[in-house]
Amino acid sequence: MSSIKIPRQIQYVSYTEKNGYAWEKRIAGKLLWVSLKTKDVNVAQRRSVALSVRYIQLKPFNLTLEALRETLRAYRDGLADQAMLDVLGVQNCTVSQSQNIELDIKEETTAPNHLISDVLEEWLADMRTEWKPRTEKLNSKGVELFMEWAVKQHVRYVEDVNKQVVSDYKEWLLTRYEAPRSRQDVNRHAFNRHLRVI
Repeated sequence: MSSIKIPRQIQYVSYTEKNGYAWEKRIAGKLLWVSLKTKDVNVAQRRSVALSVRYIQLKPFNLTLEALRETLRAYRDGLADQAMLDVLGVQNCTVSQSQNIELDIKEETTAPNHLISDVLEEWLADMRTEWKPRTEKLNSKGVELFMEWAVKQHVRYVEDVNKQVVSDYKEWLLTRYEAPRSRQDVNRHAFNRHLRVI
């Protein structure tokens, strides 16, 4: 065991002499563990916060534990790579087809945008094996409903979805169901199902 003390403000972090710091979270009785690939407490703190934020962003997609682990590891690898590029003073690095490394120093880089339709269809395809037929049908309808609404609102990318978009969608769902009984049903059942979709 190590005598390294982890500051209280770093949540979900553990330390071992062999592996350094790791981000961990218990989910449904199972431990999700992702190495932070560092023994520096300051780097561990930044990466832990970044992984915690990414985890919160991924929760609505109801990924399996293994898919969540792989997604967070890939995100962690991106953080480590970006830190290395920052040390080198490079903003964007690409390898050309001729295997020559081209360094392109730029002020800003833009992250790729993910189409909502692609992400939701991929999510449906991944989850189909875990659902009963009725659940699949209801969730498919929820996905179609959200995509239809999002297109009309000009919300095309996952990166465009924020609290205001979710709030607007909730309001739209309420106006869609006119009868009081239908509103009760949508409040209890459909809201949760529709919002899980997004």
